[in-house]
Amino acid sequence: MRETKKKTPPIEYIICGKAYHPESDILLCESFSNDFFKESCQKVRLYATAKGAFYRVSETLIAGTTETTGDAPQVEVIGKETALKYMDGHAADIINANYKKVFGEPEQG
Repeated sequence: MRETKKKTPPIEYIICGKAYHPESDILLCESFSNDFFKESCQKVRLYATAKGAFYRVSETLIAGTTETTGDAPQVEVIGKETALKYMDGHAADIINANYKKVFGEPEQG
C-alpha cells in the first residue's frame, strides 16, 4: 500500500482583515542576524504583495541550523519607505530580480 503524505496548507497571515501569502507574494530580501553569544539567530524575510503592500516575517532559528525554535513567527506590515530603508541596511541580501520587478530598474549610483 502506498503511503500518502498530507499536504501542508499554504501559509497565510491575516492582519487587520487583509491576507498575506508568503508562498505567492514576492520575496524581496532575506537576511540572517547572528549573535555569537546566543544559541539562536534571526531570519527576516521581506515581501511585497501584488497590491503594493509590504511585510516582514521574522523567525528565530536554532544557531547553525535551519530549524526554528518553535516560537511563532513575528509578522509586521510595513510601509514602502520602511521596506526600502530595511533593504538599504541589508543590500547584500536583496533578491535583485524581485526588487526590479517591484520597484523597476534602479538608477545608477
